Amino acid sequence: MINNDIKQIINNLFKTAPDIFYSRPVLFTYLYGSYATGNVHPFSDLDIGIYIDDVSDIKYLELELTLSLEIDSKIGSDVKTEVRIINNLPLVITGNIITEGRLIYSINENVRVDFETSVRKAYFDFLPVIIKYQNTYIDSIVY
Repeated sequence: MINNDIKQIINNLFKTAPDIFYSRPVLFTYLYGSYATGNVHPFSDLDIGIYIDDVSDIKYLELELTLSLEIDSKIGSDVKTEVRIINNLPLVITGNIITEGRLIYSINENVRVDFETSVRKAYFDFLPVIIKYQNTYIDSIVY
């Protein structure tokens, strides 16, 4: 995929995001993964993390799949979208989304800033342990 195609996909995502998320219980969303970091390869999908208002009453999978399909149809690309609710993901994943992702949409800046602040604090406090664990795991595979 050439660079202009990637830019067009991301631009289409940013343009259509308000229409897609406004009528849903979505407070803010991030683009993360290879499209956010610029490391797109032929098997890349469009990774979208959403933070929802009330997790108690939501059918996670149904919302994730519905939004994935809607984004696919609105951005006009062959790239497939994978939407994940980030409210309760493990710290390693959420920290990565917050630190390397790109904010796409937000209708509640107070909640977003509180969430980002708490995730960043915990993530960077715990990062040395994460790195040590990952290195130990890699060493166990290699040796």
